[in-house]
Amino acid sequence: TRDVPIIGVTGTAGKGSTAHLIYQLLNASGVSASIGGNFDPPFLEVIDTASVAVVEISSFQLERIRNFHPHIGVLTNLGVDHINRHGTVASYHAAKLNLFRNMTPNDTAVFPKSIGHRIQTSKQRPFDDQPETLVDLDGKTIVTEWPDAHHPANLQAAVLATLTHLEHLGVDSE
Repeated sequence: TRDVPIIGVTGTAGKGSTAHLIYQLLNASGVSASIGGNFDPPFLEVIDTASVAVVEISSFQLERIRNFHPHIGVLTNLGVDHINRHGTVASYHAAKLNLFRNMTPNDTAVFPKSIGHRIQTSKQRPFDDQPETLVDLDGKTIVTEWPDAHHPANLQAAVLATLTHLEHLGVDSE
């Protein structure tokens, strides 16, 4: 087995940009991160190249997992997609929620508050679906304005995932 921590990112929309933002935030914080998964490079090419791997994971991949569990699992949102593959919205959502299925008590789930009732992990970092500010791990406002290029909820998810990983490393998030 590999000992590289994994930050897995999924969602109906925004998973790629959120994964890229987490990758950029980690590297800007001095953490040697790699990115891959549902886009190039593939997950297996990045898992051993850094101190943490940030991976975008599709419902097609999540529907087949058995033992996979990320150190931090990020769900950007749950919408309607890939019904031709999954058959129903419920099956599609179940595939996405598989991201959290094998999490241990040491792993952390980052997800929108609106779906919190569907997440059964011990460590949770829920975020507002439509945040007006970005907050840190203690709920303290850290950013009040952001570029229009990013959806506020995806920014919040990326910040929480990054700060959670830094906390795990013992790095001061300030």
